[in-house]
Amino acid sequence: MFFNFVDTEPAPAATAQDAGAPPSRPQVHAHTFDPRAHFVTQDKLQVGASHTLELASGDAVDVVGELVPELVHLPCAVRRRHVSDVHFEIASSDADVLQQTILANTDLVKGVYEGGLKTWECSVDLAEYALSSDLPLDTDSCILELGCGSALPALAILASNRPFAHMTLQDYNAEVLQVVTAPNVLLSLRPAPAANEVDRQGLYEVTLQRSDWDTLPRADKIDFVAGDWGTGMAEVLSQPALVAAKTFYFGVGGGVRAFESRVAARGKMNVHVAREITSGGVRREILELTWRA
Repeated sequence: MFFNFVDTEPAPAATAQDAGAPPSRPQVHAHTFDPRAHFVTQDKLQVGASHTLELASGDAVDVVGELVPELVHLPCAVRRRHVSDVHFEIASSDADVLQQTILANTDLVKGVYEGGLKTWECSVDLAEYALSSDLPLDTDSCILELGCGSALPALAILASNRPFAHMTLQDYNAEVLQVVTAPNVLLSLRPAPAANEVDRQGLYEVTLQRSDWDTLPRADKIDFVAGDWGTGMAEVLSQPALVAAKTFYFGVGGGVRAFESRVAARGKMNVHVAREITSGGVRREILELTWRA
């Protein structure tokens, strides 16, 4: 089985043009991201055409972890790197793109930054869905999370010890994979902190080791991809896919119904609403897409 968790905020229409195309080999600008490089002494890591990120030195890095506040109601403890610790590392690095987005307080810079530092509401929906009986997983399941950012759906699967064969986490920005996604994965794979290691705010310090990728259970089943998938979206939709989005995006237009219409017009895929969520007066949906016979 193949599941594609896609948190499509701020607009599901971004993938609509590819959703009805038959599978084909993608022409992508994506590249494999090695999280071990986070601990390797280098001058620079080339992240894109004009973006570079200075790497940490040595074989270990100290981070501040926490339970994900939006997921404390789940039956498992989902952990991530605290946002202030993420911002501190970004401020101490040459990650110009992320520094600028933090200073500008923006969620999206088209073609430059795709919102990976923000925890989107729809990723919370997918994390909850990932632990439900509506999503069958077994030891043959392969999981791909596109636009992962914090990777909450993947973290929920790891924290709950749900079975899978392989997991790939993709984000547009390699900087996000380095300072957010990869540390979050290690925090999810490591043993929970002792009670006396957690302060009153629920924060705790932990030293992540480069060797964790070789020794922690299931770490060898996870890889990372950075960059733009472009027209390769058709290939990742060659199996059942989940798309989470707001029903309608006020202010920018578009929404689930427009996405469904584009898919239907292509005549290649079936789409149905797998779950509806309403909170804070905002309606959101999880769609399942499958290829027609």
